[in-house]
Amino acid sequence: YIGSGAQVTKSAGSKNITVNAHSTETEVGIGAAGAGSSGSFAFAGAGVINVLNETTRAFVDRSATVNAGGNLTVHADDQTKFVSVAGNLAVSSGSAAGAGAAVAVVNKHTDAYIESGVSSTVGGNIDVKASSKETVTVIGAGISASSSVAVTVDAAVDVLNIDTRAFIGDDPDDLTASAGAGNVHADGSIAIQADERTELNAIVGVVGFSGSAAVTAGGVVTVTNKHTEAFVGQGAHVSASGNQAVSTNTGKLGFTTSADGGPQGEINTDNVN
Repeated sequence: YIGSGAQVTKSAGSKNITVNAHSTETEVGIGAAGAGSSGSFAFAGAGVINVLNETTRAFVDRSATVNAGGNLTVHADDQTKFVSVAGNLAVSSGSAAGAGAAVAVVNKHTDAYIESGVSSTVGGNIDVKASSKETVTVIGAGISASSSVAVTVDAAVDVLNIDTRAFIGDDPDDLTASAGAGNVHADGSIAIQADERTELNAIVGVVGFSGSAAVTAGGVVTVTNKHTEAFVGQGAHVSASGNQAVSTNTGKLGFTTSADGGPQGEINTDNVN
């Protein structure tokens, strides 16, 4: 990051200024349990709980002065791979019971920003981008076998709280008053992008074998809270001359239509990315 009140100027060499924060996490948790009995009862239980708290930020702090003859790039990127597996096996000549739970909790904050009160004149483009991706796999599996009663219960639970933000100007979520409108100008173009992608796989499998009664239960619970924002803060002074092109993602747009009593129209989604 470039700190509050700092003065940074790049007019020689590549003339570019880059502020980059990148984080990668790969977490694998496996829990397994087995029990066997020639007597009256066997029980096996396994549980895996993975909790990730991650903050990745790239920023130019308030009231800084940053001038570059080339481009100003502020990028924050966080890539997360999460695997939780819980398995159990219980075998008994009497009664058998197995229980398993795989839990994943992911709390992520990925921010790229130029704060309020910043003065910046850039000869090229200004690119502010926050990107986050999560690949989460949670598996709960169990087998119980007995000549009497077999009970198997397994669950997979995912909780994701993901904030991905890119902005120029005052942050409306903090409790600090704005440092002013600032003056951020690019002779080229300005791009402010927030990109968040999640791939979630939750799998539960349970099997019970019994000469008398078999009871199995499995459940998947997924709670996802995502906030993805790209914006210019209230009162910020941001301008661009457009002398250079900048590449940005177009995003995706979903449509929901309903009758409102007005004239019928048409939406062609083939031309929307």
